[in-house]
Amino acid sequence: ITDDTQFQIAFFHVIFNVLNTLMLLPFVKYLVKLSEIVIKEKKADTEEEHLKYVDERLLVTPAIAYQQVKREIEHMAHMAKDNITASLNDIANPNKDVQAQIYKREATINFTNKSLTDFLIKLSSEVNMSDEKHIGAFFHVLNDLERIGDHAKNFIEISEEMVEKELKFSQDANNEIAEMSQKVMRMFDLTVDIFDTEKAEMSISKLAELSALESETDKLKKENLTRHYTRLSSN
Repeated sequence: ITDDTQFQIAFFHVIFNVLNTLMLLPFVKYLVKLSEIVIKEKKADTEEEHLKYVDERLLVTPAIAYQQVKREIEHMAHMAKDNITASLNDIANPNKDVQAQIYKREATINFTNKSLTDFLIKLSSEVNMSDEKHIGAFFHVLNDLERIGDHAKNFIEISEEMVEKELKFSQDANNEIAEMSQKVMRMFDLTVDIFDTEKAEMSISKLAELSALESETDKLKKENLTRHYTRLSSN
């Protein structure tokens, strides 16, 4: 096609990756199971931080790597949810052991974010254009989950400061926080389900519910702020 040797090598590399991916597609489910056997989950009590499902060796099989990255992100989402739930509960019922667990998970969330980002940068050069767009979306998801983890940490810092200053929310305020928390957690679950499904026909109803909950949460936030300011002014 051309005398440019570098172009020929690059062109061959692209064609090889596309053909390799197409050949592997029918066997992805079986190859993922095989990868779980070869790359066993590390035990949680290991001192060294590690990813749960992703290993550098997966870069040679981009189709499998893509699926494993998705699993790793879902695992990170569950950690973020555990932290945000526990931190909101901790505001009403402070517990140093719970706080320590939240800080530990936050460190793991940060590690996962950085490690997966590094892995995705390497993987992006090995996949086709369609998967590259998905990988671009993964970067945004990682960033959002990391921010959720940061919010959980902020809630714990608020809880610790309230204990230090011997402050407490009223029962009404705690009930309002609990009500909003339920809606937010439902939104979180819907979002993870949509991310996991990747099927438009199954996601439409969930997206509709998610949108409705978003409106309800915005309205509830304004109402709760008004009630809170009223209680502060009356006391």
